[in-house]
Order: sequence, then C-alpha cells, then structure tokens
Amino acid sequence: MARVGNTSIPSGARSEFGKTATVIAVGCLIGVLFAGSTIATPLYVIYKHQFGFSQITLTLIYAVYIVGNLTALLVFGRMSDEVGRRRTAVIAIGIAVAGAVVFLLAHGVASLYVARVLSGLAIGIGAGTGTAWLAELIAEQDRSRATVIATIANFTGLGLGALVAGLLAEYVALPLRTPFNAISWCWWLSRPSSPSRARPWIGRWLRSRSCRSGRVPAFRRRSGRASWRPR
Repeated sequence: MARVGNTSIPSGARSEFGKTATVIAVGCLIGVLFAGSTIATPLYVIYKHQFGFSQITLTLIYAVYIVGNLTALLVFGRMSDEVGRRRTAVIAIGIAVAGAVVFLLAHGVASLYVARVLSGLAIGIGAGTGTAWLAELIAEQDRSRATVIATIANFTGLGLGALVAGLLAEYVALPLRTPFNAISWCWWLSRPSSPSRARPWIGRWLRSRSCRSGRVPAFRRRSGRASWRPR
C-alpha cells in the first residue's frame, strides 16, 4: 500500500494503471513508426521532378523497403527477447531517425534507396518489438486484444503519416524538410524513456480519467512524480 498525499493507493491498482500507461505508450510507438514509413509517399512526386528518375525507378524505391523488413525479420527477429523491449524499441527509433536524415540529405536516387531500406528495417524491428511488448502486457487478460491494438496503431499511423506529410508538403515551406523534421520530433516524444522521465501527459490523462470514475490513480512515485516502468 502506497500513499499519494492523503490517499492510500493499493499496489494492485498501481500495477493496473502502470500497465495501462505502458500499453498507451507502446501503441503510440507503433503508430509513429508506421507513420514514418508512409511520410515520404506524397513527396516522391517532388523527388521525381528534382532527380529526374523514371517510373520504374520509383517502383523500385517502393519495393526496396521490403529488404529492410526481411532483414529485421531474419536477422533481428529475436533481438528484443535478448536485449529487452525498451532497448530494442530505442534502437528501432534510432534507425528510423537515420532514415529520415538520409531523406533530408538526399542528393540522388541512391540516397532514396538507402533511406527506404533503413525505414523498412526500423519498422520491422519496432513493430515486432511493440507487438510482443503488448502481448506481454495484456496476455493475462486477452491475447487477441494486443493484436487489435497493434493493428489499430499500424493502420492509423500509415494513414496519418501520408496525410500529414501531404498537407505539410502542400501548404508549408520546405516540403522535403518539414515532414521529416515533424516525424523525427514525434519519434523522440514516443521513445521509451526511463521511469523517472516517463511522459507526464499519460499520467495526467489516467489521473483525470480515474478521478471521474471514482477510482484511485495508480502510479509509482519517484521524487513526487508519476512514472511507468516498461520492460
């Protein structure tokens, strides 16, 4: 039994709300990773005009993405089991950021190939890690729920990535820069942080929700701040 101010918090409630916060964070992680895979889609028209490549080259740029996916599946498929979910997720985000940097600095078709491979690699590692993470968190309740959450995050990210990138490219300056800067910022926000630096908005949302429903918010307390502890 822990106390927050004058309120006693059962340890079971702490566990429940800490798990909910982690599920939300992992779902967001999956979503923004998949958003990064489609953020370049509306920009290929600009790249094609700038670099002057053919339609078949554009098709190959799309197709080379699978190279990164297969590499993640065949080579790094069990990495999160060995080094931990959080560390593997951070690695996936790092690879995704590297791909965005290559897009930002692209000066030819070769750069687009490299960026797409890195994007596919990041998605392959991150999506597998996130889905396994969700399965561990929800396994005791309903195994199918983890798949549903991962699928919703997947398709939401795919749709929003292309939509937001298209809007930014159309109405904001620097169409080949702004979308990647925006998605890199989202990746940074979604990174699995240490417990003492966990995203406070999750805690505030859960706290307000629990107060409305009459339930006690459950968070670990460290230096007076709420935190969640992913694996």
